[in-house]
Amino acid sequence: MRILFWSRLLLYLVTVSIPLIHPAIVVSYDLPSLVLWFFLVPWEIFIAFHASAYRIKPALHFLLGVLPLVIIPPLLAGWGTQALWMIASGGAAYGLTALLFRYPVWGRRVAFLEPFVLAIVYIKLLNFFRSSEEVLKSAKASGILSPQVLMGVFLGAFLLHGVILYVTLYRDGGTRTRVEGGVLLSGCLVLMAILFILPPDYVKNTIVTNLLQHEVNPPPEPLDAEGDGFPNGNLRSQRELPNRGLRLPGSREGGGRRNRLEGIPQDQWPGTRGRSGQGQEGKQYAVMVVASSHDPLYMANEYRGRLHPVTGFIPLDGEPLNELTHLRLLETWKDTEPNFDLHREEVSFFALSTEGLRYLPYKPYRIEPTVFQRQYRPFLFQYRGSSRISLSTPEEWKSVPELSPQERTALEPYLEVPLAKNDLRIFSLHLTNILKGTEGYAERILVILKGFSTFQYSLGYSEDTSIEAIVEFLSVTREGDCTEFSNTAALLARMAGIPSRVVTGYLASGELQTPAHIRGLSLLRQALPPLQDFPLEELFLVTTAHRHSWAQFWLPRYGWVDFETTSFAIPPVGMGDPNNRDVVIPLIQEESPLVPIPAFPWKGVLRILSTLIGAGVLGLYAFRYIREAWYRHLSRGKGLKAARALYRLLLLELATEGYPLKHPALTPLEFAKAFKTSSLRGSLPTESTPKTGGQDQGGSQEQRDSQAQTGNPENIESSLDGVLQKIEADLYRFATLYTELSYRSRIPENEMDARLADLRALYTSIQNGIRRKGVLPFLLRITSLRGLRYTW
Repeated sequence: MRILFWSRLLLYLVTVSIPLIHPAIVVSYDLPSLVLWFFLVPWEIFIAFHASAYRIKPALHFLLGVLPLVIIPPLLAGWGTQALWMIASGGAAYGLTALLFRYPVWGRRVAFLEPFVLAIVYIKLLNFFRSSEEVLKSAKASGILSPQVLMGVFLGAFLLHGVILYVTLYRDGGTRTRVEGGVLLSGCLVLMAILFILPPDYVKNTIVTNLLQHEVNPPPEPLDAEGDGFPNGNLRSQRELPNRGLRLPGSREGGGRRNRLEGIPQDQWPGTRGRSGQGQEGKQYAVMVVASSHDPLYMANEYRGRLHPVTGFIPLDGEPLNELTHLRLLETWKDTEPNFDLHREEVSFFALSTEGLRYLPYKPYRIEPTVFQRQYRPFLFQYRGSSRISLSTPEEWKSVPELSPQERTALEPYLEVPLAKNDLRIFSLHLTNILKGTEGYAERILVILKGFSTFQYSLGYSEDTSIEAIVEFLSVTREGDCTEFSNTAALLARMAGIPSRVVTGYLASGELQTPAHIRGLSLLRQALPPLQDFPLEELFLVTTAHRHSWAQFWLPRYGWVDFETTSFAIPPVGMGDPNNRDVVIPLIQEESPLVPIPAFPWKGVLRILSTLIGAGVLGLYAFRYIREAWYRHLSRGKGLKAARALYRLLLLELATEGYPLKHPALTPLEFAKAFKTSSLRGSLPTESTPKTGGQDQGGSQEQRDSQAQTGNPENIESSLDGVLQKIEADLYRFATLYTELSYRSRIPENEMDARLADLRALYTSIQNGIRRKGVLPFLLRITSLRGLRYTW
């Protein structure tokens, strides 16, 4: 049973440790999760086993097993869902372990399911290699932590645990137990066969995005040069959007020429560098397709909550929202924090993206793992989720109170304004001029936004967020893109006592969908099956022209709310709106001819399996000889511990020589009696046995004299009986002495030493009597693993 305990614990620790070391399955363990998976669960398994094996007293058992479950979770996670989950997980680990080792008759009914649970976990880990192109490339470059290695580890661990379970729990049982063991081994073999016949791409995931040495930017092919739509219908946008009375970027009066829709074959799609910014050569390139019934969606990927006196707004250290955009998930992520914000409703969305980062509307509530689909290249990444989006209106904000002392303390990082004196004077002067006579919390926000009514909004996206650039925008040029407006508004709001931060990402809005965008959506929807689950009216084509920056202000009772800081600025009429540029989409093919069909790495998997099997066999032999060496060391000592070590060494010696194993239910004396009455003549060592079959007892006197010299059958039989009787007598005397020492409470030291000397002499005598001579018996002796059946 001890081998089964250590194998279960080791396999569990390997499983929960893999996400910490592999780039493809990195998951962010917070402190409660680390304590749960790496301390509480292993501790409960350890205590449950030792309580069953060593009969720990109930009071000590309670202190060691129950108190950690009651004390640690509330201290780390409070009394909430996470704490209850920690208690339930630790309790389940304890209960299953106790059932398995204390009540093995019932425990084996559950134990045969453990390898299949392990299989589910490893299959999920294998699936997660599809999370992103970057992950697959890094995993492929890693020689040790590659998908093939994980596959080999999975097969080896699955088979090893199945064999240990079978040998420990099912081999010596009755008919029903053997049936369960047969089901276990059959399931192991079936699952391994399924894994071996899976398509080659399931594990290897070969990536071929560009077979050329350098990226090229081919000229797009016109899809509708005149922009008249498709023969099957008019695809021009007819959407009218309720936007709270605030104008969205891209809404404009008048217009220039109608933009065209163009396409590039998917295997020639330019990389991120080739389509960065607002697009190249006067064009806007597709970035993602977003599906949602809500319009607009501010798809955020970075929250900048810290104000630096020189570089401006930068990400706040430890912001979980920033980690969520690139966090690789094993299962659906869910926000466990309760929602106290008013008028915030859950809105579902789906994104099919060319970028590995997630872009999520605030406030993310439920996010599914990113799925990697190579056949949809360059839309390689897709993910679903939902966010609790604020649907509050300016009319509701009029009743917003001032910040409470608790809110002011909690939101202190979002109120800091560590500016130089000259810069602070410029912002203070502007804020004083526009806030004269203003009363009310929400009114100050509205006045700050209206203060940009004389500023010129130029569409585009700038990466310069420095304080110097914002000061120049506010006091000199009074013209800028969304970056200048959002950073300036957030800074002014902080000076007005309103917690604020800058958010960057993409804006998915119906206002930004020109006829070219709609026609592109129609083509992509026909070519990409995931988009066919949504009506065309709920799809948004997000391009490089839709890169955006906006501000979030904290409203008491409503939480963080997105604000479009360009709402009151002078519209960018006739200024080269990037959204009017030609739209370029990839031409999706059913199967790219440049993607080779990878071959399953049979040699690699077999090499891994052979290595694991070899390591396992070496480990078993190392365990055998280390255990024997340890018992020999203990047998040289004094007291009952030395006597127990001698008895265990004797049992291991008998097992190695092929004699029957001692059943756990037998006492030493009972085993000695059973050994005495068993038929062991075929196992006894002999020098040589002459042939006797068909031999005439008659013959000449010379022949009879020869038989008498070499040993006739009767003499040989008598000799064997003598050897057998001596072994049986020595074993019985050994068992008698050992039992006497085990049950006597007080033995004088001199008497104990004398009895130990007798035990050692009997052990040597039995060892010499049972050992066979010859090369073959020697090889069988040193390679035997029968002693591993004893799980002391």
